[in-house]
Amino acid sequence: MPAYPDCPIPAAYFLAVNIPLIWVVAPIAALLSRRHPLVGLAFYGVIFVNLFFHIIPLLAGAGFGPGTLTAIVLFVPVSAWIIHACFGADRLSYKALALIFFFNGVLFHIILTGPLMLFINGTIGSAALVASQLANAVLFLLIPWLGGKWRGGVLVRPVT
Repeated sequence: MPAYPDCPIPAAYFLAVNIPLIWVVAPIAALLSRRHPLVGLAFYGVIFVNLFFHIIPLLAGAGFGPGTLTAIVLFVPVSAWIIHACFGADRLSYKALALIFFFNGVLFHIILTGPLMLFINGTIGSAALVASQLANAVLFLLIPWLGGKWRGGVLVRPVT
């Protein structure tokens, strides 16, 4: 995509992604983390999946892109540390890890990029594009919260 002002993606899209997720949902997740550990860890699922969007192009020979250095220096070590510190024996189960990192993180990115592709192809308008990201922020908290309640909280019980 060309740079602004020639970029067809409305600026409101970026606001609808970042303000609800980073400035509203992530702090709420942190506040809820003691009672709902999967909700507290949800943001790390986004970080984990996002690192692949930045590292795979580098490995495929496309060179450094926006976010590649951040992914290597921050996202890889943070993801490794979260996996080590929070999942495994006497911690959360690896099923909880799969819910947070793979299901929630991947679903977030599908809802992040899917409507964007629909907008670029003229299938949906800018209002639907922005609304999809507001819904994405809600799902981002709802899925791990429901995962913590699933089957009597089996995913959040320490694994022995």
